Amino acid sequence: MSTAAERSGRPARPEDAVIPGLEVSLWGQMLSPENLGRALRRVRANGGAPGVDGMTTEELVPWLREHWVSVRQALDAGTYRPLPVRRVVIPEPGGGERLLGVPACLDRLIQQAIAQLLTPIFDPQFSGSSFGFRPAGPPTRRCGLRGGVSRTAWSGSWTSTWTGSLTGSSSMC
Repeated sequence: MSTAAERSGRPARPEDAVIPGLEVSLWGQMLSPENLGRALRRVRANGGAPGVDGMTTEELVPWLREHWVSVRQALDAGTYRPLPVRRVVIPEPGGGERLLGVPACLDRLIQQAIAQLLTPIFDPQFSGSSFGFRPAGPPTRRCGLRGGVSRTAWSGSWTSTWTGSLTGSSSMC
């Protein structure tokens, strides 16, 4: 993670931009009112349980009105640290349980703002067979499975072949 001591303090020059015509830094774009507004709408639409701080998505906007200046200062200084995630045990459809980490609402907002900016830049460069944590559609597509399509699976050697669609938990992927 970058800290203030590691930053040069010099703004990027437009002629050095990787993306021609980019005049605002990625940092500036991430923290722009437009991007943060879209991120906030997405976080509120997704809802979700409170993180370790107990804040709900409904409480986020009033909290931001009071605390955004200090959050922004911490982000700019490189001193912002996300809160630990709240661990929740959820049941699996086929039986059993798995752990889920629930981030705090503010951390979800910042993560969403970053993802909105970086996903269009980096996603096109991912391998077509890389589906983990990507907006790739249903679990069968993320796992690369299609009904009736034969695939060769790794089981010590490339000899096991299976056909069919995914059933059960998508955590198998």
